[in-house]
Amino acid sequence: MKDYKFFCFGGVCRCMKVDFDRFIEHRANYYDPQGNLLDFGETICPPNMQKNIVLPANMDKMIILAEKLSQGIPFLRADFYDVNGDIYFGELTFYPASGLGTFTDEEWDAKLGDWIELPKTIGGGVLHSK
Repeated sequence: MKDYKFFCFGGVCRCMKVDFDRFIEHRANYYDPQGNLLDFGETICPPNMQKNIVLPANMDKMIILAEKLSQGIPFLRADFYDVNGDIYFGELTFYPASGLGTFTDEEWDAKLGDWIELPKTIGGGVLHSK
């Protein structure tokens, strides 16, 4: 079974991760919302760029759900499963890998960080943002 994990920034899905072969040799590939394979991954479950993953027909619906769940939140990863064409909820997380995961490409690590827009104020205090 594959996991579909949607990385949403301010309510917009910017990329998604598809985990596969979890109980054999765990791997994960990243894709843009149009389903194009991206050239990075995570060191803990490195990508397999030769693996041809057919994305499910309901991928657009999962993206819509992830974006609705992430409205007004600087970053949220929403996870789903596709089981025989039915969508099942997995989890929501604000800090994948407790914020300690590493990517195979530092440029992508920086790019994902740049996509996060933090609020300028919170609870009356001033935050410094990018």
